[in-house]
Amino acid sequence: MRRLSLYLVLCLAIAAIHPAQAQNDLQTNRSFVTSPKVLGMGGAGVALASKQTSFFYNPAHIGRTASLININFAGVHGSISNAVVDQVEFFNDRLQPALDTGIDNLSDSELRTLYEEAFAHGQNRATVDGQFLLPSVIIGGKGIGVGAGLFATTGLDYRIENAGLGLPQLNVVSTTDLMGVATAGIDFGKLLGVGGLAVGITGKYTRRFLSVKDKPIDAFSTEENIYVLEGRSLGFDVGVLYDIGVLPGTFTVGATAYDIRASDFDYIYYGTPSDLPVIGDQIDDEGTTVDPNEVAREVVRANERFALAPSYRVGVAYEPPSVGPLGSLSFAADYLGYRNPVVDQSFLTHLHLGAQLRLIRILKVRGGVSQGYPTFGAGLGLGIIHFDYAFHGIEDGRIPGQIYNQRHAAQVRIGF
Repeated sequence: MRRLSLYLVLCLAIAAIHPAQAQNDLQTNRSFVTSPKVLGMGGAGVALASKQTSFFYNPAHIGRTASLININFAGVHGSISNAVVDQVEFFNDRLQPALDTGIDNLSDSELRTLYEEAFAHGQNRATVDGQFLLPSVIIGGKGIGVGAGLFATTGLDYRIENAGLGLPQLNVVSTTDLMGVATAGIDFGKLLGVGGLAVGITGKYTRRFLSVKDKPIDAFSTEENIYVLEGRSLGFDVGVLYDIGVLPGTFTVGATAYDIRASDFDYIYYGTPSDLPVIGDQIDDEGTTVDPNEVAREVVRANERFALAPSYRVGVAYEPPSVGPLGSLSFAADYLGYRNPVVDQSFLTHLHLGAQLRLIRILKVRGGVSQGYPTFGAGLGLGIIHFDYAFHGIEDGRIPGQIYNQRHAAQVRIGF
């Protein structure tokens, strides 16, 4: 069983790096689509208005930026963590030769060394995800904007944790979210010609598919079932912007409260036409035999661990007067807060700072600091085709520098 458990955890470590379903931010179970612009600016953007951040960052952005009609036809966003690359190298350099030799042919010392190396690599969270910008439209002008769109995310989180006494615990989470989003906002400054207040609201319907495996490796069986759970939620976000005339240019404060009114997902086993009985096995719609007691335990854990809770962003943005031939310059700072955080992190890990410089009309460069780590990115607009890239870091521990998770994100979007 010891050799079987090790072999299982090693294989899962590699299998988990293939893009399957979606992962959410470490600190919230909210459904959302990230912006490479915001990521490149250190994760700051609640007070810096743009059309592409209206749906998921601050609904007040739509009233300030909407002009006639803007359509996004399609887009794809991919993200991968450096831990995935490390695990691929580990597989090629250490695990594949061991598999070729045969796990059962390894000595106890060789097996233990391989085991410890797998545990060391697996402690860093490996993530792969894809986000899909399906058709969306924004209509408005003169301070009023409305928009609606379809979005989807899919990916996977993987980590090996310590279950105590040196026993590894495998934690694999895969999630797929299908979202329909509608947003409306008013900029009273543009509409009435006085003041600098803008407000907005977003409604979002999410259908989620979730699979979780989180237990010590010696608890795995040779025929381990992977259950797909389904949940649905309807939630609302509200946001505000306010301009303060304290500096030349534009100085704006912004805030958004997410999921202030939201129905929880209330997961059920996907594929079952009716509630499972509490005893005995049952066949689901696809002919798979399921253990209803195990399914019931999975559902309870999912509803506890992945429950929705309100979160918020507050921040400021400053856009100085035009810098001549260099184009426009923007600065932003955000603080992210969570009502029920997964990890109780220090104050510094909630801070995000960044800047963007438009060198020429079609090129933007970005940089910043996210949770104490440097970020950078760039955007290129060629007519209706837009390319964006961001390198950023996420702190998985309690303080900056504890468990650093580096990620690369790229997006291609067609729209105007």
